[in-house]
Amino acid sequence: MTPLKPSHRPRLGSRWTDLLVVVACCVAFVAVVGMAKRPVARHAPTGGIARDVGTTPEQVARVAALARLDLRQR
Repeated sequence: MTPLKPSHRPRLGSRWTDLLVVVACCVAFVAVVGMAKRPVARHAPTGGIARDVGTTPEQVARVAALARLDLRQR
């Protein structure tokens, strides 16, 4: 068997693929760093939870307080 001749012509797709991979990694890095810099919510969104469940925000807050007390006792 004779060895295959290596191609002297560079593949165009390889360069574009490398460029796209680098760009995708940079975009992902920027997205992760951007999410890390966002402020963290200090309280639970009881209004949205209450609306989804069909109760009032006060009832959700009361149940959350009871759950916290129950977890502390364990």
